[in-house]
Amino acid sequence: MSSTLIVQLDMRTLCQEADVPADYVIEIVEHGIVEPSGRTPEEWVFDDRAPVLAKRAVKLHQELELEWEGVALAL
Repeated sequence: MSSTLIVQLDMRTLCQEADVPADYVIEIVEHGIVEPSGRTPEEWVFDDRAPVLAKRAVKLHQELELEWEGVALAL
């Protein structure tokens, strides 16, 4: 018998786990880097891969000075 654990994160938890400000998460979502379920930031629910992707996206944005469009292409 196997069981599946599904991890879902709300916006606040994602920001804490990834150490990313909410305005960056909004940019990341708007550019399709991370795709939550829900229509608004208050309703967004992210999967367990989102913190890693968010961290990578912010790192590329800051360290390589890429625009969010470039980050989306790189990831």
